[in-house]
Amino acid sequence: MTSGATLSLSPTRRGEFECVQQTHAEYYFRLALAARSHLVAGGDQAVWLDRLDLEHNNLRAALTWAVEDPARAEFALTLAEAMYHFWNIRGYLSEGRCWLEKALALSDTPTELRARALNSIGRLAQVQGDYGSARAFHEQALVVQEFIGDDPGMCRSLENLAILSGSQGDYEHAGGLLEQSLAVRRKIGDRPSLMPTLNNLAIVNRRRSQYARAEELYLESAAIARETDSHKALSHALNGLGEIRLMQDDPVAALAFFRESVAIRHQLGNRPDLPTLLGNIAMAFYRQGDGLTAARLISASESLRKELGIAVQPSNRAEIEENIANVRALVGDAAFEQAWAKGRAMSLDEAVAVALGKDARHLPGSKLS
Repeated sequence: MTSGATLSLSPTRRGEFECVQQTHAEYYFRLALAARSHLVAGGDQAVWLDRLDLEHNNLRAALTWAVEDPARAEFALTLAEAMYHFWNIRGYLSEGRCWLEKALALSDTPTELRARALNSIGRLAQVQGDYGSARAFHEQALVVQEFIGDDPGMCRSLENLAILSGSQGDYEHAGGLLEQSLAVRRKIGDRPSLMPTLNNLAIVNRRRSQYARAEELYLESAAIARETDSHKALSHALNGLGEIRLMQDDPVAALAFFRESVAIRHQLGNRPDLPTLLGNIAMAFYRQGDGLTAARLISASESLRKELGIAVQPSNRAEIEENIANVRALVGDAAFEQAWAKGRAMSLDEAVAVALGKDARHLPGSKLS
């Protein structure tokens, strides 16, 4: 081949290549949909997360093919939305937003699928602290859902807007939105869909010091999660129960709840949720007088949050800073700095092992029974 020459395919070869691309994309489209049903409804979540991680490059190739042509808009949006739970749990936040943005740009037809995708990208934006974009995405989703008469979808958007309000300290508004959503969900009668609403409303009640109501909501969510094998929802409920026990000055009971929650999240490979939980476990140790372990875990928590690009909600940053100051006061500056450095140098497995009181070499594998 002469210098500067390019390799081109004949029309026949080009057609064959495009057929192979389409067949490949359709195969991974089916895989993503199968995984989504398990990640949403529960059952073998860790297995499916690991499988998607293994096939991530193939899924990227399928998405690349899908977003190249506006005629594939529905295919692209369905595939990208199906991948949301994987991207969110495993911490591919920026990548998930990028693919969802590309898929959403292919068509503006108001459909239930488009609304779900807008809510998904909004949640990723919120995790990254981009609250303005998150609110805009959720409000766009709500407009679509109102237009097409999608009551369950409207619940999702109301809940997402409630989470945004709560993250900025407006618990009164958040609570009203969530009570409205919970009433609609109970009327619909889909028990699994109650779990995120119950957990979020429990958070609002906990923040308003209404602990009995918060505990009632978390326990209902945990019961449904155990019935349906919804590990992620269960871990949220357990974490919330631990936070209530900590606020009621029972750090031993709190630590038990936190440890069950962190074990689930670690086995799922749910990295974005681990910084908050490691910080909670740190405060359970602090309340029992173990400031050095607390300092190591808070440091590890902050390092992981920075690594993943996770923003701290404005309503939580002051609390974290107060916790750090309290731990420093307990152990003294020199000991605190040493423990902080050790925590910053720990791997995620090592940090989880410290939280669980185990040797990192003996942590359970990445499969839940």
